Amino acid sequence: MKVASIEALRGFAVTIVIFLHLYLVQDRYFEENILPELFLLGGWGVDIFFVISGVVMYKSVYGRPGGNMTWPFLRARITRIYPPYWVITFLIFAIAQFRPSLVNSSYDETPSLVRSLLLFPDVTTPWLNVGWSLIYEMWFYLLLGSLLLVRKSMAIAVLGAYALFLLLAGGAQESGPVIRLITDPLILEFLFGFALGMAYFRHDLQRRKAILLAIATVPLLIIALRFAYGFDLLDSPLERVISFGLPAASIVALGLCLEDFVKRCSIFRPLIIIGNVSYSVYLTHVLFINAFLFTGLRVLKLEIPVLTANVACVGFVIFAGSLYYQFIEKTTSKAFMQVLNRP
Repeated sequence: MKVASIEALRGFAVTIVIFLHLYLVQDRYFEENILPELFLLGGWGVDIFFVISGVVMYKSVYGRPGGNMTWPFLRARITRIYPPYWVITFLIFAIAQFRPSLVNSSYDETPSLVRSLLLFPDVTTPWLNVGWSLIYEMWFYLLLGSLLLVRKSMAIAVLGAYALFLLLAGGAQESGPVIRLITDPLILEFLFGFALGMAYFRHDLQRRKAILLAIATVPLLIIALRFAYGFDLLDSPLERVISFGLPAASIVALGLCLEDFVKRCSIFRPLIIIGNVSYSVYLTHVLFINAFLFTGLRVLKLEIPVLTANVACVGFVIFAGSLYYQFIEKTTSKAFMQVLNRP
């Protein structure tokens, strides 16, 4: 059963990511950028997604009667992530063969197609730019899948030790892409969510809310202390985790506390609907933003007010992403699951 607050937060997260990338292409299509600089904070949506993944993965791994096993768990993740990602990656790769300037033109090195398709760490981002975050997702899934081979208490202890290691190691920036991934403090955001999942799915309602509120308060206190005492984190590998990961953990914890309210309140329904298709929207939004603005403003040469064009673009991106979910994500994932289920 889906958690309404989680779906609403997914919808919120993917929407602000759309705002970020819409802001970044304004200079390409308009004479002036009327969008607020606040849209630059849209990258926070990825941090929210990471925390949500931790919550959902706790439910997937330990929230089912009889537990789970490594291959069924990984098979479910593979069929969920890879097929719709492959389709859009091949499309981006094909576009790059005809118009290289339209795809990853700012990168010094051409991405490896094989590494991109496998979501394997590389010296640059994948062909589909947003795939960088999926590399972190797949590492977290692989980690949890391997821990299903040991007892739950041992697995929790290993994750706790890993969290401590990430805090102390702070990322091995001078190493290869695989070591950089494994030691990146950004993985802590998944572990924040995993801890929230333990609190939410293991306790009775009143105790659960008390624990979640306590968890939500701690990150806010840390952030308040940072601003009160003026800690400079610009050169710290923990900068993003503290500035964006902790607030993401707080908002997810508060959302879980308000689960019953979110279910009842109709104002959250649009976000829940978007959340249900958020993966497809996330995969396709950069392509559809550029397709909409390029077609409307460059090909059809429509004279549309800047604000109207941007609002219409957001609506189109969400609608097109929903179609992608219905006809591509669901179809390809189901077909790939059938392939993996064959003896």
